[in-house]
Amino acid sequence: HEPGSLTIWLDNRGDEFDDLTNDYPDITRGAAIDLRRGMSVGGVDTTEKLPRTWIEGYAYRYIDGAALFELQCIDWLERLAKFRYASEAAWSAADVSTIASSVLGQVNLTLAAGSFGFSTDFVISPRRNADQALTDLLRRVDEYLYTGVDGEIQHKELDPSEAASYTYDWSAGGGANHPLMRGSEVAATSPRYTKGVVNGGPDLEYTGSAQDSDEITLVGTRLRTITDRDLSSNAQCAERARAELRFWLAQTITGTIYSRPHFTLRMFDVVQLSAPAWGGPTVTGRVRRITEEYGRGRSLWQQQVEIGGLADRRIQSSDLSDGAVTSYQLDEGAVGTLEI
Repeated sequence: HEPGSLTIWLDNRGDEFDDLTNDYPDITRGAAIDLRRGMSVGGVDTTEKLPRTWIEGYAYRYIDGAALFELQCIDWLERLAKFRYASEAAWSAADVSTIASSVLGQVNLTLAAGSFGFSTDFVISPRRNADQALTDLLRRVDEYLYTGVDGEIQHKELDPSEAASYTYDWSAGGGANHPLMRGSEVAATSPRYTKGVVNGGPDLEYTGSAQDSDEITLVGTRLRTITDRDLSSNAQCAERARAELRFWLAQTITGTIYSRPHFTLRMFDVVQLSAPAWGGPTVTGRVRRITEEYGRGRSLWQQQVEIGGLADRRIQSSDLSDGAVTSYQLDEGAVGTLEI
C-alpha cells in the first residue's frame, strides 16, 4: 500500500541474455513480471506469486567478477504516478469503487469486486498524477487499497470489529496453528492520533470528527486536523475523520511475528498471536508490514510480520461531534443494516 520497486539480477556469465530479441522476446520495457518465491519442501515446490511489477528498464552489469543482467521494475503505484489524463476526467454521483476502477484501468490494473457504498462527485485534472488523485479519492471512505497478484488491486475496510482469520502459536510442536520463531514478541504502543477533525467545503463550512475515547482516557487527545475542500457535507467530513482514525489505529504496533512464510497473507489481514508461556496476553492485530528474507548459502527462510492495533470496539455514534450527521445529509439508501 506504499510505493515500492523490485530489482532482479540474472546470471549472464554464459551470455544467456545477450540477445533478447531472439532468445527472450518477452523481456521488454513495460512487460509484466510475476515472480514466484519459495522453495522445495520434501521434493514438492512450495511457491506463491509476489505482487506484479513491470519492467521499467534493464542493464548489463559486471560486479565482483560476475556478468549480470539487471531488470529494474516498478510497482502499481509508480505506474499510476507516471500517468495523467489527456483531458479532464469527471464523475457525477458515482460510487467510489467505480471511480477507482476506472482510474486503475488506465494503466491496465483491475480492482477487486465489491462496492464501497459511498457516492461522490470527483474531477481529475490533466495536471495531476493518477496516484495522487486516487489517494485523495480513497481518503473519503473506510476502504484502503493494496496490491494483490496478477495486477489486481485489493481493498479492505479497516473495521475494528473484524475477527482474526489466522492464528500463530508459540508451540514448536506444530499443531493446528502456524508455529512462531525466535524474535516474535507481544507489544503495546500508543497511537499517533486518537482524534481526527476534518473541515471541508469550498469555504470550510462543513466539519466532522471521530475519536477513540478509550485511547483518549489512556494517553490523552492526540489531534489530527485535515482540510479537504472537495467534501460537500458534514457527513462526508465525519466519514473521512473515521477512516483516518482507523488507519492510524492500524499503524500502532501490537506485535512482531517471525515464522516460516505464510504465502497467502496480505496487507491489512487480521491475525492472532497466541499468549507466550513466559508472560503476556493473546494479541489480535492487523497486518501493517510484511518482510520476507531468504539467504543464499545459509538456512535463512523467514517472514517478518508487523501487526498494528485494533480498536476494542467500533467507533460509536457518541464519538462523532454533536450534530455532525443529520438526516438530510444522507443519500437515500446510504445507510442499511450492514452499516448499523
